[in-house]
Amino acid sequence: MQLLINYGSMIAFAILSLGIVLQIRKIYLIKNAQSIAVWEVILRFLASSLLLVKFFGTYDLYLIIGQGIFTAIYLYYFVLVFKYKHIGVITDSNLNPPD
Repeated sequence: MQLLINYGSMIAFAILSLGIVLQIRKIYLIKNAQSIAVWEVILRFLASSLLLVKFFGTYDLYLIIGQGIFTAIYLYYFVLVFKYKHIGVITDSNLNPPD
């Protein structure tokens, strides 16, 4: 029964991660994150990090690994959102005004 619970946990983390990976792919391809709410990314990253700390207290290796991978993926998402959030605001014409 414990093995089933462990595999269920890993499958749940994989499903959670899939949505984020697809969003990362979209941001990376279009190089824009204008439609992403930064506050939501911050809150979810904080929640994911807190869960990771909590899971260390449970000593459940499957939960720690799953949450660790999910938090790492979310950290990459967090970085991409901040990197591409303001792309397009500064253009070449803004930097080099006409003579």
